[in-house]
Parts: sequence; C-alpha cells; structure tokens
Amino acid sequence: MALLVELPTTETIERWEKINVLVAPPGMKEIEYNLAIRKEAYFQKGFSEVKIGVSPERINTVKNETFAKRKQYGLRHHVSMTIHATMGDTLINMATTISVRDKNFTMWDKGQLIVILSRTKEAKRSIFVGPKQDTLEAFRSLVVKQTQWSDHMEQVLNIITLSKEEGDASEESRALTNECFPYLIRNITLPQCNTGFVYMLLSMRMKNFTYIGTTNCLKTRLKAHNMGHGALSTEPAYLRPYALFAYICGFGGGRRDLRYYVENKWKEKRDELISNGTTDIKTLAMGGNDVLQRLHESQFGIAPTELTLVCLFK
Repeated sequence: MALLVELPTTETIERWEKINVLVAPPGMKEIEYNLAIRKEAYFQKGFSEVKIGVSPERINTVKNETFAKRKQYGLRHHVSMTIHATMGDTLINMATTISVRDKNFTMWDKGQLIVILSRTKEAKRSIFVGPKQDTLEAFRSLVVKQTQWSDHMEQVLNIITLSKEEGDASEESRALTNECFPYLIRNITLPQCNTGFVYMLLSMRMKNFTYIGTTNCLKTRLKAHNMGHGALSTEPAYLRPYALFAYICGFGGGRRDLRYYVENKWKEKRDELISNGTTDIKTLAMGGNDVLQRLHESQFGIAPTELTLVCLFK
C-alpha cells in the first residue's frame, strides 16, 4: 500500500491527534505526488483519504543528560531499498549517496555504480547527495578499479578476440595463466571432454620431475598416472601423486598427428631449457607457448591461434 501525505503546518500538527493522507489504489507502484494537483484529481484515479494516528510518545536520551520527546506518525517510505534490491526496477526518481570518505556509503565494485546509474530513464532523475568532489572521486575510483574477475575476463577476451589490429601484443601469446584467476587453483575443475589435450604433469614428491604427454581425456589420464598405469616413466611410487601443471587444448577431438607434434616439440623445448640451466618449473611450462607461436598453419591446416596453453599455477 502506498501513501501520499498531505502535510499540515507545524502549528496544526501540535493541535491534531491525526493527519489526513491519500492512499493509492492496489497495484499502483509508480507514484509522483505533486502539491500543485488538487486532491480531487487523485480521488478520480482511485485514491482514498484516511486518517493516520500519532505513535505513542517516547522519551529519548540525546546527549549530556538531555531528554527529548518526538511526535511520530505511522508512515512508511514509498521506496527505500538497497542497490541490489533495485536491480531490474525502473524508478521515477532516485536519490542516493556514494563516497570515498564516509564508510557508510562506500562501494567495492563498479557493477554497483552501473546499477545505480541505470535505475531511472533520464539522468536528471538521479540525484547524488553529498559533497560534489567526494562524489566525483567515488565515481572515478569505481570506474578504474580492477578486481580478479575483471583482470581474468580481460585476459580471456584478449585470447578469444578475433578482430585484433596488426602488431597487437595480445597476438604474441596464447597462454591463459592463473595469476588473476578468481578461484584457488585446487578448486579448478578439469575439462571432462574427449577433445584431445597435450599436458604437463608435476610430481608432488619430486618437484623437479615433469612429464609431458597427450591424451583424449585429461581426467581419466591423470587418474591412470596416479594409479601407476599411465606411462613407464610415471610408474614409480616415489614420484606419485602427480598434479596437472599445464595443458594445451583446442584440437577439436581429432588431429592426433598435431597433438604428437606439439607433445614432442614441448618436450624438446623443456629439455633445451633444462640443458641451458633453467630450473624454474613455470618457465618449462611456458615453453609450450613458444611451441604454439612457431606452429605453421600450412603444415597442419590449423592456425596457432586455435590452440591455447592453460597454466594451472600462479
């Protein structure tokens, strides 16, 4: 039920025990009360007039042993809600406060600002209450703020974007790293498909031991390695268990010749780095990206940009 109040003067309130209010008909949500419109015009729209009584007076302690009484009427705001509660709603007018100094009105995500700005049909219907400079600073800080989600999505979009300008640095890498991944690495679900992968394993007991292989399904192959049935070099119990450290995907369920080629080239790159004194496991894994960059489309009929190296480490 929505209420429109016909406000009396202060002197009248002191003498009245009740005030008259206009009650909107059921189902009416968007109401803009205009003092210039006569009361009879609201009656024609289905409004009715009722009296609202005064709430019991209470004595409140203010400060320094000061006591005060407040006369209060049983009225509710027509619209009063949180930012998230207004998602999907269109309001006639909206007033709010955002701030970088007042902790009661700070925000932590630019999505909240987008929700606020899109609640009204016209920008002039949105009012921001508070110091102008503080409000502008809050706007700026939210717009430029980066999070793990925004960084990760930007990385994903750089990989899948097709319309890139010539010389774009993003074309040089097809590696999806987890430096800004929103989840913990151990919470990442492995692909369940049988589209074909080239992968690198890392021994959890001997961190200098890696294994590079190819498989149709990562989940079943990793389980086989950890049971000692994956390959002769991963069979010893003192090396198990293994963790999936990185993998290359995008083979589309076939192209075993291409998978074996990428597997051998990744092994060669890893061994080359080790022979040159590289001991960092992450660098060995990133060698797979060098293999993709050197892949010739004319040789296999597939562009290097169709394959992606996914790194499961930070």
